[in-house]
Amino acid sequence: MARLFARPRISSKKGSGGIQVTFKQKPYTNQTFHPLPPPTGAPPFRVDLADVLPSSVMANIVKSGSLTIHVVGDTGGVSNPVPQQLVADALERDLGQTGPQVPSFFYVLGDVIYYYGEAANYYPQFYEPYSHYTAPIFAIPGNHDGDLTVPAPQGVTSLEAFVNNFCATTPHVTADAGPVDRDAMTQPNPYWTLLTPFSTMIGLYSNVPEGGVIMEDQSEWLASELGEAPTDRALVVSVHHPSFSADTAHGGSETMLNTLDAAFEEAGRYPDIVLSGHVHNYQRYTRQVAGRDIPYIVAGTGGYFNLYSLQTNPDGSQLEVPLQTATEGVTLENYWVQSHGYMEMTFQKGMVTGQFYAVAESSQPNPGQSTRIDTFSVDLTQNKLVRSTRRP
Repeated sequence: MARLFARPRISSKKGSGGIQVTFKQKPYTNQTFHPLPPPTGAPPFRVDLADVLPSSVMANIVKSGSLTIHVVGDTGGVSNPVPQQLVADALERDLGQTGPQVPSFFYVLGDVIYYYGEAANYYPQFYEPYSHYTAPIFAIPGNHDGDLTVPAPQGVTSLEAFVNNFCATTPHVTADAGPVDRDAMTQPNPYWTLLTPFSTMIGLYSNVPEGGVIMEDQSEWLASELGEAPTDRALVVSVHHPSFSADTAHGGSETMLNTLDAAFEEAGRYPDIVLSGHVHNYQRYTRQVAGRDIPYIVAGTGGYFNLYSLQTNPDGSQLEVPLQTATEGVTLENYWVQSHGYMEMTFQKGMVTGQFYAVAESSQPNPGQSTRIDTFSVDLTQNKLVRSTRRP
């Protein structure tokens, strides 16, 4: 039987020297582990971007020496579709630009569909909002994509709709797409690796229970992919449940931190960046470990209507950044909780740059307007954070 992990929380304590990470054991009995569906492709579950993008686009990426992508999680616009659509419109505007920094694809950090991964919700929460997004959309599953808490139709299994729409054996328009002419993706497994000229993106599936669960077979696969990843390009690990988070609803996951670290140590290699969703706000941490500066990003602002606040100081004031947390080597660099938004990431030889854009809500001035809130860069030759700018 799978172990059900508890929910970790982060709280502020006066005199602690930062936000004190604590892990309070609070079981969630309605969030149970679900066995993964069988892979639709062959091990080691890799997709080469050159097999997805037109050859002319790939040639331009290589010629420019730069690959830019969109990244965000928790996109499903359940209850209120407006925030998701405002972010989707901003993503589409980016595609209308010119030059090498135009994003080549969108990578979703889980929770494509709320609340239970239903096939019926793929049209209103995925295909319709991105019907004018002309680039490919990849994804890893989140807990809501695999949840079956409510009685599912007879015979329906966890992640069934996700597999149909993201792990098809051949590109085709599924019945879930309705009138939208977007092919299902052909990712070979819920956990998989995307190979690009300037990055290797390893995507995990942390299942349904709060805090996440990654079983031994997936952990062994992760260690193997880390060890075999090319050393001449950025190495990115994406997983829905975050290792670090100072939010008031979920918190970070000690389980994910320990699981990832065990694979890093087994492979003898740490990634250059770790991306997560699950928490509905934006947070950027720098973790100093093994002589490296590793950004740990929480970007769960893609469309789910309910944004999460952050913990505050003991006197009720907002956390000031950069903030050295009480967790050794972990600094909270920046955060954003006022609106939805998304990330752009650019990979170049020897450098990774990330930017977070806030998108004004319908209740705020200039609804839909994008504003850059955060920028950071990591020098891959030195494994050091070389740029960290914040909106005042």
